[in-house]
Amino acid sequence: MTVAGLLNQDVDLYRTMLMPNGAGGYDEERVLVRQLRVRISQPSASERVMARTGVGPQQGAAVLAYPVYTTADEVVYRND
Repeated sequence: MTVAGLLNQDVDLYRTMLMPNGAGGYDEERVLVRQLRVRISQPSASERVMARTGVGPQQGAAVLAYPVYTTADEVVYRND
């Protein structure tokens, strides 16, 4: 079964990139990577609790605005 039929919104995917600033350092910039087809839904109470309590050091005290679902072959990183 494919989930492509459930994806109902187009969103812009931005990523923080380090760009050389010309003085030997780097500046952080949010760069538009591409548009994604996604499904956005409201988080359930259990999803909010899991995000706040953490599932390991990467997700401890995370702020969960809403879950976003996409196809399994999309490359989306944390904080995108």
